[in-house]
Amino acid sequence: MMLPWWFVVLTTVCTTVESGRLMVMKANSGGMQMASNHSHFMKDGKRVFLSGVNLAWIHYAYDFGNGQFKNSKADMERYMKELHEAGGNSMRVWIFMQGESSPDFTTDGHVRALDHQGTYISDFKEMVALAKKYNILLFPCLWNGAVVGQSLHKMTGVIRDDLKRQSFIDNALIPLVKAVKGDPTIGGWDLMNEPEGLVNTAYRDAEPCFSSLSDGGGWAAKMFTYREFLKFFNWMAAAIKSVDSGALVTVGANNAYVATDEFGRTNFYKDECLIKAGGKNTGILDFYTMHTYAWSGWSDLSPFKHSVGDYKLDKPLIVAEFSTKKSNGMTAPQLYRYVYDHGYSGAWTWAATDNSAGTPWEDEKKGVAEIRNEKDPLVAFTI
Repeated sequence: MMLPWWFVVLTTVCTTVESGRLMVMKANSGGMQMASNHSHFMKDGKRVFLSGVNLAWIHYAYDFGNGQFKNSKADMERYMKELHEAGGNSMRVWIFMQGESSPDFTTDGHVRALDHQGTYISDFKEMVALAKKYNILLFPCLWNGAVVGQSLHKMTGVIRDDLKRQSFIDNALIPLVKAVKGDPTIGGWDLMNEPEGLVNTAYRDAEPCFSSLSDGGGWAAKMFTYREFLKFFNWMAAAIKSVDSGALVTVGANNAYVATDEFGRTNFYKDECLIKAGGKNTGILDFYTMHTYAWSGWSDLSPFKHSVGDYKLDKPLIVAEFSTKKSNGMTAPQLYRYVYDHGYSGAWTWAATDNSAGTPWEDEKKGVAEIRNEKDPLVAFTI
């Protein structure tokens, strides 16, 4: 999410096979089958590229549950239809944010359900049906770490308290994943947008996986250690895969500084760090995402100054947020072309509904149209 705007959001169903680091993504019986190797997403033996946008919401934190989707459905369908017509194939959609309207919390901070009125799953499935109609892979983003909102105390509880976290997993996360298990429209689950916004950058630890970087975040508040965040992510990822062993999981990293071991940095989201924090061997990511904005030009580690191989990652990497409002003069077609030509696995501009900081919607469509006919990796494929 682009900052300093305070609101600072592809989902593929899959089966993960750890042998040889091959991750196979499956639909339900009779559906499509996709796979990913060390650095690429695959379909029918061909590399595919995830070209799309961040929606990221119609009504921030109030799109799903408690009968609210009816207020967002028409606009969401319009964006999906126009994205499809422009040649896009994927969309990142934010859902819980910090718990403003869902999931449903008790007064003491435990989660008792997805929502109070019991419409969350039907609302969510309506969105999935729209995406299926327009051949769009969905990537739900669960939480938002880029801001301090009025409901931050709710998210804080499930991050720090084992019992509250487990109540969220049992009563909200697992029911949601079960509801769409095997649906090829779900491309993957983004556990949190930009957790770096709430990282305590002053915290130091003898374990490099948990020792924060002074330039690694903390712009919203210096609240959580990486040990706390990574345990949260490890437990959520393991829970998702306990329900759907083929699900793909990621975290929306704010920048490359926290997502590579190259250039003297630390990849906090690698398998080793997640397992050390949470203790669950299946609680790891299946692909990486990075965000990048040219505040005073591109940063030295921005994807727009590198090819994917420079980061030496062991999983596919999507450039999951960027904007022509902060692009060092690059146009939307140039941005998508750069990402495609430099070996990344996807490009999602920020953001269809952000008229302040995001790429204008008409330009976003020009961006995805720039690469719509590319075939290696393939952009136009059926989900």
